Amino acid sequence: MKRRSSKLKPKILIGKTGVTDALIEQLNKQLKSDKLVKVKTHKVAIVNNDLLEITKVVAVATESSIVDVRGSTFTLYKPKTSTENKKSTK
Repeated sequence: MKRRSSKLKPKILIGKTGVTDALIEQLNKQLKSDKLVKVKTHKVAIVNNDLLEITKVVAVATESSIVDVRGSTFTLYKPKTSTENKKSTK
C-alpha cells in the first residue's frame, strides 16, 4: 500500500481554513471512487495544529485508515463496504 501511495499525486489540499465539512465531504467522494487518496497540507494549516493530529481527525471523520505520512502529505485508504460491493455487482 505504501509503495502505491508514494506514486500518487495529492488530490485534496488542506489550506488555511483547515479541516472543514466541505473538505470531509470531498474527501469521502474521492475515497469512494479511488479508495486510496493522498492529501497535501499547507504549512499555514499546520501552524496551529500538528500534522499527525490533522491526519487523525480526517481519518476518523472519513472512517478511513492512515497509510502513510510524509512531510506535509498523508495518504488515506478506505476499502469498499459490503453494501457497495453488492451494488457494483448488480
